[in-house]
Amino acid sequence: MARRERFWESLEASSRGDGDFVTSYESREKLDKLICSSHFDRGNIFQLNVMNRGSVPNLSPEAVIEVPTTVDGFGFHPVQFGPLPPGIAGICSIAAVVQDLTVEAAMKGDRQLALQALLMDPLSYSLEIGTARKMLDEMLEAQRIWLPSFFD
Repeated sequence: MARRERFWESLEASSRGDGDFVTSYESREKLDKLICSSHFDRGNIFQLNVMNRGSVPNLSPEAVIEVPTTVDGFGFHPVQFGPLPPGIAGICSIAAVVQDLTVEAAMKGDRQLALQALLMDPLSYSLEIGTARKMLDEMLEAQRIWLPSFFD
C-alpha cells in the first residue's frame, strides 16, 4: 500500500477513535529546506524544475528541465550539463514543444492547438484524427471547470 494511502487510512481511523491520533505528516516536498537554504545562504543542492537558460545547450533556453540546482542566498544555480546526445535532445525538444502548445491552447481556449499538441505527443501521434478529436473532447469535458475558455 502506498505511503499516502496508509496516511489517509490512519487519519480516518483516528477520526473514528479507532487508532492513534495522527499529529503530523512529513511531506516529501522540500520547500522548507529550500527556503532555509536560500535564506541562510547554505548552498544545498536540490533536484528542481528550472528554465533551461543554457544548462543543456541543445535544448531551448525556455524549456523547463529538471536538474540538480544549488540554492543559496544569491538564488538558484542549475548545474551546467552540456549537450545531450542528439536522439535524447530530439525527444526532449518534442516534449517541450508539446508542452508549449498545450499551455498556449489552454490559455487561449484553442481546440486546434490542443489537437496539434495531442497529435504531436509520441504517446498519441498514431491516432486517427477523428479518434484524437473525440479523445480531446472527452478530456476537455472532464476538465471543463478548469478550462472554461474552451467552452465560451
